Amino acid sequence: MQESLYNQANIIADTIAGEIPILVKPAQNIASQLIGFHAKKQAGSSDEFFQFRPYSNGESVANIDWRQSAKSDKAFVKQKEQQSPRRFQIFALQNPRINWQFSPESPNKRNIANIIALALGFAMIDIGESVLVAGQQKTTKSKNTIAQSLGAIIGELPQEFNQGVSLIFHDGLCDLSLFEAAFKRANSSGNKIILGIIKDENEANFNFKGRIEFQNIDSDEKILIENCDEIRNQYIANYQRHFAQLDELAKNNNVLINNIYCGKDILNQIMPIWQNALLLDEVKL
Repeated sequence: MQESLYNQANIIADTIAGEIPILVKPAQNIASQLIGFHAKKQAGSSDEFFQFRPYSNGESVANIDWRQSAKSDKAFVKQKEQQSPRRFQIFALQNPRINWQFSPESPNKRNIANIIALALGFAMIDIGESVLVAGQQKTTKSKNTIAQSLGAIIGELPQEFNQGVSLIFHDGLCDLSLFEAAFKRANSSGNKIILGIIKDENEANFNFKGRIEFQNIDSDEKILIENCDEIRNQYIANYQRHFAQLDELAKNNNVLINNIYCGKDILNQIMPIWQNALLLDEVKL
């Protein structure tokens, strides 16, 4: 059994290694647009002024810069410039399940996850941050290293977390106990997780009709459903219940979660992830 899983992992890694170079160019294009929304300097704790940002509900009102706030109808906080880089860990699920797609013409969930992971990793490097691909031992400032390491990821979720921020891209369709264990590992290590869930609306809504034979991605097993219409409502209910439980689990563990839909504009969907990653009060190297 272990040998079979090992061989399967090697086949996956070889496949991804061939796909990653094709994804580098679109990822770099997205990364360059992310930079345009944030200066290359970073917020931090030095005495040098960096920028004003909107006041967030819940933080101390003592942080508000009243002079700047008086110029508009919003409250603003003055940020100081960061002196040292921070550590970001990137993980994109690579197992066969996330390779599912509704049709040959539909976006591939794994490619979307890899493009996003590459784009955010490249953008972090462009502003001087340190990036660690999950499973690797050292941070890097090399885009080639990120691209090469991403395809070598094996496992459902990262096994190790260091102080900093982890950007995890996953389909969310595994046993929730695996997420719970990963969230606990991260919390105990002083790591903050931003979880990007890659979703396909056709999969979420079970947009199949009639008699369909489904192939189990993890084995040779095939499942024949005589009438997809008869099970659609129950499938959707189970699907929504699963993700509601994941949302609650994330909330209870201070994990930020973002849904990313295949076929929709990637840049607009990952902008909140980019902004949240840079605003989190992560531990400095």
